[in-house]
Amino acid sequence: MGVWPPITTALDERARKIAEGLAAAERSKQDLVMAERRSNEALYRELKDKVGFAALKKEGISAVYRIGDCVAPRLIADVVFDGHRLAREIDSPNPEEPLPYKRERRVIDLMGAKAEIDEHKAALAAAGAR
Repeated sequence: MGVWPPITTALDERARKIAEGLAAAERSKQDLVMAERRSNEALYRELKDKVGFAALKKEGISAVYRIGDCVAPRLIADVVFDGHRLAREIDSPNPEEPLPYKRERRVIDLMGAKAEIDEHKAALAAAGAR
């Protein structure tokens, strides 16, 4: 028999424990990824379920809106834009629904711009002559 059977048994047991540890780490990694994909609406739920919208209305709060990570986990830029959009559209008929984007194109009145530049140059020249 010798020394080898107990050593190989111990090595096999150790390999099994390492494999279990690696599998647990992989499961934890997957759980973390899934947790990051969940929205965090705890504050909204607390206001809705524990305080109640009727109590909020009595305090002068007319509405509560879900934005940012309360809706879905996103990049910080998207979350900030969500809050900015709601602030801009808070007085719209339905602030929960984003309004279509307004694309503004600046039109330059060349004659008016030239006249404005000439006035500015004249004012600078007059100020420099003093």
